[in-house]
Amino acid sequence: EQTDYYWRVKAVAADTESEWSETRRFTTMMTTSTDPEDTAPITFELAQNYPNPFNPSTQIRFAMPEHGHATLQIYNALGRRVATLVNETKNAGWHEVSFDASNLSSGIYFYRLQTDSHTVTRQMMLIK
Repeated sequence: EQTDYYWRVKAVAADTESEWSETRRFTTMMTTSTDPEDTAPITFELAQNYPNPFNPSTQIRFAMPEHGHATLQIYNALGRRVATLVNETKNAGWHEVSFDASNLSSGIYFYRLQTDSHTVTRQMMLIK
C-alpha cells in the first residue's frame, strides 16, 4: 500500500522564530509502524479463540502473510458445518472475527481456516 507523508519545519527560539519551510513529501510503499500488530505477519497462524470456553460469543484471530482467499468455518463434534464466518479474499495481515453461538448447544466445536496453501483446525468449547 502506498502512503504519502508531508512535513514542514519552523525554528523557534526564546525570543524569535523563523518562517515555515517549504512543504516536503515522501512516499512509502509498505506499512510503516512501530506496533508489531500493524505489520504484515511472516507466517500463517490460526490463534486459539478467546475466551475459551465461551458463552455465547468468542473472537478468532488469524494471520495471513500474503493476500489470498480464506475460508473460516465452524463444525460441531459430528463434523457438520454450523457456520461460515469468512469466505472471501483477504489482504496480508492480522484478521479477527467474532463468532456468536447463541443458537447452538453446549459442547465441543472445531474451527477450520483454509487458504490456498494452508489448512489449520482448532478446538473450542461452548458452555451455556
